[in-house]
Amino acid sequence: EMTLLWFNLPANTGVTLRVYDSRGQEVYTKAGNFDKGENHIILRRSDLIEPGMYAYQLESEFGIANRKLMMY
Repeated sequence: EMTLLWFNLPANTGVTLRVYDSRGQEVYTKAGNFDKGENHIILRRSDLIEPGMYAYQLESEFGIANRKLMMY
């Protein structure tokens, strides 16, 4: 029903999460301000179109991280 996307920040900053489907289409975006240290964003099954493989990108002033996830 949901997954937690964990990340660590060296300082307080804004972070943008973008989720892409298997065709590379952006299907979900969420942005917010996060504190220094360990953080997470909740991604719910209802946020996405259907179950399957997705790619996601976390972007902040400190860089960009790209990962994949399987949502059932």
